[in-house]
Amino acid sequence: MATKGDAVHAAVLYLREIGFRDVVRSDGEPVAGIDLRGPGLVAQVELGTRPADVRAVECLWLNALSESAVSAFFALAGYADEARERADTLGVPLFVLDPTGAPRPVNGPADDLSRSPA
Repeated sequence: MATKGDAVHAAVLYLREIGFRDVVRSDGEPVAGIDLRGPGLVAQVELGTRPADVRAVECLWLNALSESAVSAFFALAGYADEARERADTLGVPLFVLDPTGAPRPVNGPADDLSRSPA
């Protein structure tokens, strides 16, 4: 995957495919790392070289909670063990972006989100 824009685009296409038709990239600099928004959805795309940490997962969850929205987290480098555990506890769907940009669910909430219409 070449750029952050490519990763964001891949996440947008995936979210639209599973039913979030009106999801778009946030204007300007992301607020609290949230790159995507749509009716009832906030999502983060992380292209760091280190696995996403528990703080990033909790920030996304809090943003989604404050907007009564579903969350989704997409990461290229995966997730720290503590972040995965916390995401499972909070019900935050986690996806890994493979080198081609294809999102792959990595926890139960992500599997559930992928199977249920938005």
